[in-house]
Amino acid sequence: PGRDVESFRFSTKMTKKLDETSEINFTPYYRNSFTYGLIPSWKLSTKNDNSEIYDSGFYSLGALTSYVKDFEALDSTLILGFDYDYSPGKYRKEGITFTSVNRNGNKYFLDYSKTGTMINDFDATYSSYSPYVHYEFSPLENLRIDTGLRYDYASFDLDQHLSGATVIQDTKVNFDQFSPKIGFNWDFHEDHQLYGSYRRGFRAPSASALFVAEASEGSTDLEATTVDSFEIGLRGFITDEISYDLPAYTMFKKNDIVTYRDPDTKEETATNNGETEHRGIELGVNWRANADWAFAVSTNYSKHTYEKWDLGNSTFGPSGDELEGNEFDRSPKYMYNIRADYHPQWMSGGRFELEVILQGSYYVDVQNTDKYGGQELVNFRVDYPLSESTTVYARLMNVLDRDHTAYTSGSSSTPFRPGAPRSLLVGCEFNF
Repeated sequence: PGRDVESFRFSTKMTKKLDETSEINFTPYYRNSFTYGLIPSWKLSTKNDNSEIYDSGFYSLGALTSYVKDFEALDSTLILGFDYDYSPGKYRKEGITFTSVNRNGNKYFLDYSKTGTMINDFDATYSSYSPYVHYEFSPLENLRIDTGLRYDYASFDLDQHLSGATVIQDTKVNFDQFSPKIGFNWDFHEDHQLYGSYRRGFRAPSASALFVAEASEGSTDLEATTVDSFEIGLRGFITDEISYDLPAYTMFKKNDIVTYRDPDTKEETATNNGETEHRGIELGVNWRANADWAFAVSTNYSKHTYEKWDLGNSTFGPSGDELEGNEFDRSPKYMYNIRADYHPQWMSGGRFELEVILQGSYYVDVQNTDKYGGQELVNFRVDYPLSESTTVYARLMNVLDRDHTAYTSGSSSTPFRPGAPRSLLVGCEFNF
């Protein structure tokens, strides 16, 4: 058995110049994404031969519109915008029975048949509209300030095809949020700039979190997740050849949706019991040594913690108190990326690049009881243009053939999934 996936996306942007200082932009789009025959791995169990198969997907029609006007006063710009999205979707989940065999104490699934029992069968139409205003100006010659306010309204209209006491019947759920933003760029020196910003983000729950049968108890009372982020940084040039960027950030996420799964029944429940905090500092340095050589170093140090992650009355997962102050699993505290780029004139735009990636240690479980020690990888790339429209390239990944992990989790039956060994990829790119 396998799954089928189809997706398509199309958009085009149209701009109408009204005069030298104003214009109207209009970007209509269409997209779709459908998955058929998905059997989720977390629904497989060695205890029985029952599971589920999913068919789900949506298509979207929408448009992004804006009116842009420049003013001489304070060298300012005003943007008035309106975004709209209409996305009908479907969600089907049916019970299945596996054909399996046991060999040497291991269970192997060979095939499946549908039982005819529908677990979920509904359509949900998502629609949203978002008017916003953006205004930026320069009260001083070397200071630029940008401000904005956005209003988001989102709704889900449920068309239920099943009946029963455990199934949510036809309903409509709405969410709305005002999201402000403010930022600045201050050129306090001819070679250096101080910048900062505050922004609020908004994310409505998904249709599956709201309406799937297992999450039906109280799920339509879920609230939207909000994110408040703060950033401040320095950037500029140390010399004519060396540039830098040094930002620091703090982000608070509230009303995050916590979904937990019963290990026996496999049923899931979603609640607004999550709060997390994210802090970090990054540094990027670029050095153009001469006409042929360039070097770049980027690094970051970050810490992502659970402030609250309450699984309600669950007896099969860590409680909020147990996770409070714990770090995220699979989140390295530091990362380094070092690149050397050689692009001689005789290559006519081609280049050789050597890359070194250093990844720090991180916890592999939310209880913070076990760590993965980190890893180092070296990659090599070369590109050579044969003409304006044709480029050949080669990628030698994991040059030193180091053992490493592509995915690590303390909650998985296969906690370490090995990364690819030394691999060579050769290709040709055509541009028309």
